[in-house]
Amino acid sequence: MNNTNTFKANQYFYIALVAAIWFMLTGWLWAYLANLFVAYPFGVLSAILWYKGRKTEGNSKRYKVVAVILGIGLAASMITLVGMLMHN
Repeated sequence: MNNTNTFKANQYFYIALVAAIWFMLTGWLWAYLANLFVAYPFGVLSAILWYKGRKTEGNSKRYKVVAVILGIGLAASMITLVGMLMHN
């Protein structure tokens, strides 16, 4: 991998990681459907950058961290939504 691809892959990884962490931390905010505007755009951005970074870098293990964080954020979001719908 040349220098340009390494730089691009690093950008994809770090932006995807920060966006995934934001998604995980704010995905449970279902009050007034706030997470549709606060969390989910970052989750989608992270997923797109995760996919592009995996394609750019090849078989890298570090993108698994982003996928796990996105999975935890999505699970927390769905559990919170189901809990709110059952109790309201």
